[in-house]
Amino acid sequence: MSEMRILVTGSDGQLGKAFREVFANENSFEVHFATKAVCDITNFASIQSVVSAFNPHVVINCAAYTNVELAESESDLANDVNGYAVGKLAEICNSQGIYFVHFSTDYVFDGAQAKPYCEDAPTAPMNAYGKSKLLGEELALSVNPYSLIVRISWLFSLHGKNFLNTMRKLFEQGTEVRVVDDQVASPTYALVLASDIVSWMKRDATFGGGGLMHYSHNGITSWFGFAQEIKDCLASDVVLIATTTNSFKSAVTRPKFSKLENARFHKASGLQMISWQEAVSLCLKNI
Repeated sequence: MSEMRILVTGSDGQLGKAFREVFANENSFEVHFATKAVCDITNFASIQSVVSAFNPHVVINCAAYTNVELAESESDLANDVNGYAVGKLAEICNSQGIYFVHFSTDYVFDGAQAKPYCEDAPTAPMNAYGKSKLLGEELALSVNPYSLIVRISWLFSLHGKNFLNTMRKLFEQGTEVRVVDDQVASPTYALVLASDIVSWMKRDATFGGGGLMHYSHNGITSWFGFAQEIKDCLASDVVLIATTTNSFKSAVTRPKFSKLENARFHKASGLQMISWQEAVSLCLKNI
């Protein structure tokens, strides 16, 4: 059998770079990494051209509009990238018998419940970003029911703009850092997520028939708890001060509780889920 061909779109983003790192250590795949310059997923002709040229068995879509704050004033663009383009990509994959993997967000929920969200929990996004991601989920699954849609929360890595990198910079610059303590979820290390997706794909390229799955590391924390773990791993002497969401001016309403229940992913993939603390430690060991 010839090597399985994988197309990774949005390969210059945080998650795309994680897949680059994982696939660099694999020799059982032929992988094509498509940056936005090569494949703009909002451009139908661009998608068609790249998919036709490479003829992949699986498309892993890492392209996304990720600026939660800016999405409030750029909701049309967010909907184009996170919504309509995702639906179109899923449709093209469906028409050509290609398995489609896409990533969504905990922000499709309103945070009103106090127990981890399962996949069937009612969605009620509170902001433009969450609405755009929900649109993408719904369009993808409507045109390609075998799509694997993976919801994730609080993605971090050593690449790009994310909370862990922001904290690292603040720890270097100051002696005191204020962090909100009233938003709760589970941080997700992009490299472990990408590794788990590839491990699952090696065993089952159909991803159990696809559908909606929640991926999260075990355990729950606030942004303050996340910052404390980063501080401890780095042995920083910065002083952390817990504060509230209301103390930061923001145009965005975020869910207060958005921990994702990971049992369905664990059962379908057969993979063991690590704790978020272990994930933070693994990430910072790579500095």
